[in-house]
Amino acid sequence: KEPQAAPVITVASGTGPNWVTYRYIYRDSTTQAISNPSPESVPQIVPQSSTSANQVAATGGTINPNVTLNSSQYEGNGAQIRTTGSVTAGTLTDFIRIQGFGLSVPVGVNVDGVGIAVNWQGQYAGTGIMSNVALFYQGTVLGEAKSPGAPNQQTATTVTQGGGSDPWGAILTPDIANDPTFGFGVQILTAASGGSDRSFVNSFTITVYYTVLSSTGTAMPSL
Repeated sequence: KEPQAAPVITVASGTGPNWVTYRYIYRDSTTQAISNPSPESVPQIVPQSSTSANQVAATGGTINPNVTLNSSQYEGNGAQIRTTGSVTAGTLTDFIRIQGFGLSVPVGVNVDGVGIAVNWQGQYAGTGIMSNVALFYQGTVLGEAKSPGAPNQQTATTVTQGGGSDPWGAILTPDIANDPTFGFGVQILTAASGGSDRSFVNSFTITVYYTVLSSTGTAMPSL
C-alpha cells in the first residue's frame, strides 16, 4: 500500500528564495514493484548563503590589472579611475569591466542571484550618470543589462544593483561565478566636459547568493 503520511522534513534555520517539498515511495523487496507516492511534505524554506569580493579601481595611479577600459576615456588617479579631460559632455563611455574576483561558490548549489556595488563620485555633483550596469562572462555581457540612471555626487556614494533573487536574466552556475572572467561592467554618461568636471570610480564589489538544495527527511514505516 502507498505511504499514508507525508515525510517530515527539516532544514537549517534561515531565509532564502527557494522552498522544497518531498514525497516518498515504497519498493517491494521481492518483486521490486513500487507503490504510489506519499502525500507531499510541508514546504520548507531553504536558507541562503552568499560570498562577496571587493576590488579597488587603482593603486598609486596604476589601474587595477583586472579592469578593462578605454584608455582614451579613463585614466588612473591615485586609488581611483577617472574620466579623462578630453571626454566631451554627452559621451556614453565604453564599459569599465572588472573581473578576477576570486569567488568560491560551492559545487552543486543553486545560484539565486548576484548583487553588485560601485563606489564613485564626481568632481562636482551630477558630472556623470551611471547609465548601464551588466554582468560579464568571457568578455561579453551575460544576461540583461540594468539602467540605474544614477548621478554622481561630490562625495563618494555607492550604487547597488541586483540582489539575492536576481539572476539578471541569466542562468547562473557555480562554474560561471568561479570563472576568472566573471564580473561586471559599468557605463557612465558624461554630463559635463573639461578637466574640472570628471567622474571618479573608487571600488567594485560583487556578491553571489546561493542555496544548498538539501534537507533531512523522516518517512513513516510501511503499513
